[in-house]
Amino acid sequence: MRRLIVVLIMVLAAGCAVADSVTTSSIAAPTTAHSTVSTTEATSTPTTGGAPSTTIVSALLPMAAQEVVASDDGIFLTTESGTVQLWDQPTAIAFMLGDDLVVAQESTPSSVYPRPADGPIRVFDSDGVRSLPQDDENLHLLDAGVADGRRVAVVTSRTGSTPEDTDERLLLVDLQNDERIDLGSVGGWESGVTQGILSDGLVTLVWLNEGGTDLITQSLSGDVVWVLPVSTDSLLTVSRRGDELVLLQTGAIEPDHTPTLTLSRHQLADGDSLGSSTLTLHLADGVHIEGGYCFHGEWLGDDLVCDQTYGGPLLIDISDGTTTYLGAFESGVVTVPRSRPNVEGE
Repeated sequence: MRRLIVVLIMVLAAGCAVADSVTTSSIAAPTTAHSTVSTTEATSTPTTGGAPSTTIVSALLPMAAQEVVASDDGIFLTTESGTVQLWDQPTAIAFMLGDDLVVAQESTPSSVYPRPADGPIRVFDSDGVRSLPQDDENLHLLDAGVADGRRVAVVTSRTGSTPEDTDERLLLVDLQNDERIDLGSVGGWESGVTQGILSDGLVTLVWLNEGGTDLITQSLSGDVVWVLPVSTDSLLTVSRRGDELVLLQTGAIEPDHTPTLTLSRHQLADGDSLGSSTLTLHLADGVHIEGGYCFHGEWLGDDLVCDQTYGGPLLIDISDGTTTYLGAFESGVVTVPRSRPNVEGE
């Protein structure tokens, strides 16, 4: 287990110089636009420490949020009228389904970024907050969405402490009744999953092993649909845009260490390549990148939003590389609300 953690940290921290040839991305832009974020006071007072409180949650949900921000300061929901705080505990990642349910994983204090997502997994709704049941295992929240009409969390469960008994399994957890659907083993002593995306009845995983990194897409029955070996020379993040998967790899141009982002597009259904391009980032006045970036990436209209080691989320215009901050957050991982099942009468 310790050896796997060391390998994961080394991959996330890795960086590389990018070739001299730099072009802008050719990815077509969707028509939806992201919101302009401003900060307002929450309508209820969050608690500090101790047992989870339902006060702030029940006062806010349901809510038509446009983005969800998980940070060292808790969970924030951005709306057309401003930003409100849903939770006040350090949070590694949070996903919203529809307008009335949020699933998130608390983080633990660490000098390593991204913050370890090894705290309790919380489920927030209009009734308050509860924790997903956890046995003698390490749970890691990867994504959330709708599968077979049910709102689910995509989670890995890691057990064992030796090369002989360590096992990591991929689970879908029903967020209404906590029922688990086991999609099979996805890791062992020196292998495991660093990221997962649920979309269109498929789960795409970034799978790390001694031999390198693979992008694996499997069905909800656990069958592997396709596998793509990828380079591990720099940070690898996978994001979904429409029916495409976009791989994000950070880099820099010397001698000034100008940040770059390489975007490699692949068809979600079969993994076929749709082209690759490298974008030079042009930082707006006051914007700084002092560590790693794009550990997690999501699409907001014409822009890509990425977190970074130090500082708030970065908003990247992929048409020209212009990079600004998203809102006034001091830190944060941004996600876009996921859909909900179709309910008769809605």
